[in-house]
Amino acid sequence: MRKNQNSKDKPQQPEKGNPQEVKPLTLKELKARLNIQQAHFCEIYTSDTEVIGNGCRSYAIAYGLDMSIESQYENAKSSASELLTNPNIYNYINALLDAGGFNDMNADKQIAFLMNQQEDKRAKVSAIHEYNLIRNRVNRLVLTNPDGKGLFEGLKDLSDEEIIRRMKEITERAKGDK
Repeated sequence: MRKNQNSKDKPQQPEKGNPQEVKPLTLKELKARLNIQQAHFCEIYTSDTEVIGNGCRSYAIAYGLDMSIESQYENAKSSASELLTNPNIYNYINALLDAGGFNDMNADKQIAFLMNQQEDKRAKVSAIHEYNLIRNRVNRLVLTNPDGKGLFEGLKDLSDEEIIRRMKEITERAKGDK
């Protein structure tokens, strides 16, 4: 199946001479660009079930295929791969994920929660590490102990006291880099 090259498949572009940005499409508008089975595929693909992110299994469910039959499995595999390259499918999947909380704001909130909680020191240190990676602060911090081991290596084997000591060490190093 060849990918359509009609205007529905192309990203929206501002009209020439019109400096206004194109308004993003709503979920309803994105869904309207798909047939019923394609929309169902996207909804299964992004659902919080055991098939999330599995194109082959999502396709088999949406199109009623039996994965135990090799020809239907092969069909699901190749067709799912093709669907996932369709811009309308891609845009609808991204909109569904964003609407479901799979976005930067939610991730930042979750990291902030883990950084500020006091119960699980391992989760706290991991969240601080992720924050530093996201903010590109890792380049400024030396993330190794004097013995050459990484500050984040083997957290599950450390006592809470050792984790707290490492957190303080990271904080001191960060203050020194300002």
